[in-house]
Amino acid sequence: MTEKKRAAPSKKPHARARRFRAAEAAGGLGAFEYYLDSKKWVWAPSVAQMFGLIKPTPSDDEQWRRTIFVDDVPKFLTALDVASEHGFYVEFRVMRDGVAKWLAGRGQVDGNILRGMFYDIGERKQLE
Repeated sequence: MTEKKRAAPSKKPHARARRFRAAEAAGGLGAFEYYLDSKKWVWAPSVAQMFGLIKPTPSDDEQWRRTIFVDDVPKFLTALDVASEHGFYVEFRVMRDGVAKWLAGRGQVDGNILRGMFYDIGERKQLE
């Protein structure tokens, strides 16, 4: 293999996905897609970890909802409802191992799909 080929980024989808997942993990981020018509989530394994879920993608709407701190569910749902007009941004808590963890979500709607990232804001919340 030539030096030029070794230095070039791989064009294989699985190699790009591995690099993306490594970057997500390093940044404490997790990518998601939310299908507005079917209310189905598709998200990275790192999001499942943030939410304290065993499966990488929730099988139903209620599964992820049960992990969100009960007082934060209404503002999370409102953020989803207005995402088409205003973009998606919400700060909320999830219950993991009996402890509330602060997360934020940010995204944009493209057609019928909300795409974005979830990320940990616990350190910031401690400083506030």
